[in-house]
Amino acid sequence: MNPTDSDARLQAALGEVTSLLERHRVLEKWTRSQVAGRQREVVEALVHRQNLAELSHRLRSLHAADVAYILEALSPDDRALVWEQLTDAAAVQVLAELGRAVREDLIARMPARALVGLCARMDSADLAYVSESLSPEVLEEVYRTRSAGERSWIETVAAYPEDSAGRLMLDDYVGVPDSSTVGDVLALIRARGQLSRHLDALFVVDVRNVLRGVVPMRALLLHELAKPITDLVTPDPVVLRPTDRLSSASEAFARYDLVCAPLVDDRGKLLGALAVDAVLDSVNARATKDIQKMGGLEALDAPYDQVPFWAMVRKRGGWLSALFLGEMLTATAMGHYEAEIARAVVLALFVPLIISSGGNSGSQAASLIIRALALQELHLLDWFRVFRREMLSGLTLGAGLGMIGFLRIILWQGLHLTDYGPHVLHVAAIVCFSLVGVVCFGTLAGSMLPFLLHALRFDPATSSAPFVATLVDVTGLIIYFQVAALILRGALV
Repeated sequence: MNPTDSDARLQAALGEVTSLLERHRVLEKWTRSQVAGRQREVVEALVHRQNLAELSHRLRSLHAADVAYILEALSPDDRALVWEQLTDAAAVQVLAELGRAVREDLIARMPARALVGLCARMDSADLAYVSESLSPEVLEEVYRTRSAGERSWIETVAAYPEDSAGRLMLDDYVGVPDSSTVGDVLALIRARGQLSRHLDALFVVDVRNVLRGVVPMRALLLHELAKPITDLVTPDPVVLRPTDRLSSASEAFARYDLVCAPLVDDRGKLLGALAVDAVLDSVNARATKDIQKMGGLEALDAPYDQVPFWAMVRKRGGWLSALFLGEMLTATAMGHYEAEIARAVVLALFVPLIISSGGNSGSQAASLIIRALALQELHLLDWFRVFRREMLSGLTLGAGLGMIGFLRIILWQGLHLTDYGPHVLHVAAIVCFSLVGVVCFGTLAGSMLPFLLHALRFDPATSSAPFVATLVDVTGLIIYFQVAALILRGALV
């Protein structure tokens, strides 16, 4: 299915569900206002049942991921109403697809007994994933429905850090002895009755459960039944450890076009598998957080519509306050050069031009370096190479902008569109040389700040575009007025 068609279909489904909810509210309101006495309860029950039956029917035709998207887009009350219309089988799948904030909101609304029953139907991987949202009492009740092996697996997975590959590890994989033949493996798969939808390979292990290799499922169909399975092993397969960060795991999946990968411990023993769908979800969540940080705010950790008003204000207000305090230094810098401005008021006209050019160049450089560090195209030791390249880039870009600014001032003066006074050449030169310095400084600041934060073990995305722009604004003014002071020295009395 084309991604555009899929998105259009999803938006249409959201519109249908929203329309059904709105009609349900209108009919219930009308019933309360028009029907009186004992008949009201009967009529309300009939209207309620009829409206929600249509909603339930529509939800049954949707994929669990689509239902999760719709739930995250609705208000808390509408979300709770839609959640109640899901069958237990659908709710089990949807709960694992939801973001943490929405999932915990629905869990908080559910009776403990119903929640225990729902979680008891989950597979081990999904239960491990949602376990962080469950209270210890509910989790203990759910554990009583599981075998000792399943409970040990869930506790092991839940103990890994949230951003590690082990946290998303699956136990629903096919592991076969290295002494098997193709026929033995096919018989084992048939005996299982089903295959995980996440996996496209099986893992070959020895008697100590040490991974010997990976065999693509499709290879089983192309060889004789008597062929040893070890003959089909992929040479040098990609192997991950449960402690690997999801960011590095996602790079491996992208580089080698993986659908699944084995996870092993320090001794090489097979622990589980990591599937591409879990990796994609984690990449999407991380990208959202990084984009929000680069925009100059804390990560929301929930869909925009679901973040409470005051929580949104708090997450945005902290950064805005810090940036505002930084911008106050701009006024201090201008005050320091008050005499120069008073002698050549025309200089004030170009302050927005100077500081915006520096901020734009810094934001460009910061965005490029942050992304390169995230993809590991650059490493900490590459800082000097980047420094030299960005200095040359800054000088070149600044010279280009400077020439544009110089010609613009001369042209406007020549066409009598603006009168810059008798020292127009001095003003044009000030703008030209200032742009060279400001743009060069902006590119260097924007490119070096991510390296500095990375060296200090902070998230490079924290060197957001607004932060770089604020730094360059203040420094840009100092450069601008210092250049003006040098060029105008002796020119003005």
